[in-house]
Amino acid sequence: MDRLQHYIIHHLSILFLSIFLPLFAIASVIFLIKLATYTAVIQLSLWEMSKLYFFVLPEILFYTLPVTFFIAATLTLFRLSTDNEMVFYSLLVFILNSL
Repeated sequence: MDRLQHYIIHHLSILFLSIFLPLFAIASVIFLIKLATYTAVIQLSLWEMSKLYFFVLPEILFYTLPVTFFIAATLTLFRLSTDNEMVFYSLLVFILNSL
């Protein structure tokens, strides 16, 4: 079971990072642009802008982490089932049937 768990975590982490990093970068740029529009109304220093970004950071993570995990888990299960990983696929069917 330890080997199977390591195998699944390895594939899941590769897909998770490859999806999360670009999605997080895009969301960060969008929120930075939104924060930059505040400087049209009030004067903000770079330190204040970074503090505002750190306040927005949990919101960015709140939106990107669940979506990324769901996509990565789905793609991992799909990839392992199509790569003829019949042991994993049969384990998944067994778990779903036992529910």
